[in-house]
Amino acid sequence: GDNLVTTYHQADNAVDALLRLETLVNAHNADPGDLPKFAYTAVICKGDLFVLSIGVNGPLVGHSFRLLERAAHGEKIIEESVYTGLARYQEKFAHRDGSDSEGLYVLKQ
Repeated sequence: GDNLVTTYHQADNAVDALLRLETLVNAHNADPGDLPKFAYTAVICKGDLFVLSIGVNGPLVGHSFRLLERAAHGEKIIEESVYTGLARYQEKFAHRDGSDSEGLYVLKQ
C-alpha cells in the first residue's frame, strides 16, 4: 500500500494529527456512498530522520517500517517514548498486549 511519513516537534501534535485522521476516516466509513471504506495502520515513533534530495533516510525510517510489519492491520501504535512525551491524550491509549509489545501502546477503540 501507500505510505505517508510526517514529522512533528511534539508528541501531542503527532497524536492530534492521528486522532483527526481517525475522525475523518470513521466519518467516511459510516457513510461511504459509492466509495470504498478506508483502513490504515499507523505507528508514531521518536528518532532521527534525515530528509535529503534523494528521499527520507535515517534510523527512524527502518525502525518505523519494522514496527509497521509487526502491527496488525488497522492498528494504531505509539512507542513508549512518544507516550511518556504526551501532555494530553495518554488516556486514549492502552498498553499493547503480546510478547513483542514491550514499550508499545495502542489507540483504544
